[in-house]
Amino acid sequence: MIKLSTFPFKAQISFLFIVITLGLTFFYYQYNLNIQSRFLENQFIEKNNLLFKTVQLGLEVGLQTERFDAIQTVFKWAKKQNNLSWIIITDEKKEVFATFPDKLNHEPLLKLPLQNIQNEQYIIQGPWNGSGVKGYVKIAFSTEELFLQGQKILEKSLMIATVVILISILLSMQLSRLIIAPLESLQKVIHTIAQGNFSKTLDKFGGSKETVSLGWSFNLMMNELNKERERSENLLLNILPKPVALRLKAGEQKIAMSTDFITIMFADLVGYTQYSSTVSAEELVDMLNIIFSKIDDLILEFGLEKIKTIGDCYMVSGGIFGDADHEIRMYQFTKRIISMLASHNNQHKTDFKIRIGIHRGKAVAGVLGKSKFVFDVWGDAVNIASRMESSGEPDRIQASSDFTQYLKEKIEISAIDRGKIKIKGKGEMNCFFLN
Repeated sequence: MIKLSTFPFKAQISFLFIVITLGLTFFYYQYNLNIQSRFLENQFIEKNNLLFKTVQLGLEVGLQTERFDAIQTVFKWAKKQNNLSWIIITDEKKEVFATFPDKLNHEPLLKLPLQNIQNEQYIIQGPWNGSGVKGYVKIAFSTEELFLQGQKILEKSLMIATVVILISILLSMQLSRLIIAPLESLQKVIHTIAQGNFSKTLDKFGGSKETVSLGWSFNLMMNELNKERERSENLLLNILPKPVALRLKAGEQKIAMSTDFITIMFADLVGYTQYSSTVSAEELVDMLNIIFSKIDDLILEFGLEKIKTIGDCYMVSGGIFGDADHEIRMYQFTKRIISMLASHNNQHKTDFKIRIGIHRGKAVAGVLGKSKFVFDVWGDAVNIASRMESSGEPDRIQASSDFTQYLKEKIEISAIDRGKIKIKGKGEMNCFFLN
């Protein structure tokens, strides 16, 4: 079975429009035919009843005046009536003494009952009386003329129905142009948006006032939606690295990665605890926000990844997504932090210092959490970088031997060998201050 839903929406509307129009046309035809048929039937009956009375009167006049030519006159007149089929005149005993036509086989006709106009003939029977002579007259009228008129009504109705159908087709085409075509354009745009292209809008839309208003409203909605989407994406990028955010948007639920060569930096603000006891909570948070915001700007400048902040400690990584020369950029970045903090102290009349630790090694990264996403890094590189920071000195960059030796192979640097330093959980390790 063919389902209507398999056809295009435009075809469905046109089909339904035509079906409704046909139904209304058929109803109109039936109603009109019924009214006109009853009108014609009443006219037909009235006319032929009048003819019947004329024949009766002619017979009575002829018999009463003994003018039999009057009866012949009636018959001559009857011949001129197109719809008159036959006449039979009998006496009271039903003995036939005159017919029209003359040689009419009257015997079977006398047995015919009175019929209505649904049959081929309309038969009327009634008495006549003249000069003491009584009898009956039976007249049949052909209904062919009536049916011909009904046929004309049918033809006229069919012609009207054809015209109405053509008009309905034209109207459905116009309806399609004014309403359905804009809606189909909207449907295509929505389908494109559902596939992830949120920049799509309705370039051109026309039709009725309502569809134009719908198009403007849709574009306005999409503009607002895109603004909200951009805000949400920027918020996501503030929480997660861009490659990770894109994978989450694509539907990945488990995101994990590992690398043999990642650079980790920890920076701890020295003097911040003492400063916190001298200012209000608002001033404290505002000052930390100023410093960390400047570090955020430097991270963007050097193409590194902010991992997290823990109190007044800042954690940064490089190379986790396979980017090259992250060791050099991390070294340059840490030098800029120290110079930035010195400028900050001059500007705000503060005396903050910063202790920095760097290591290069193996680590694992991934996304944790369900309601609040957190991107974090774990492994030996993280632990050693943290120990480099905690065992270092204010305004100095302490790096592990692995990081320092690798950096010396890439660029010319000045490093002070601190010798072996006892590192918690790792024992003694060679550490260097980078100038």
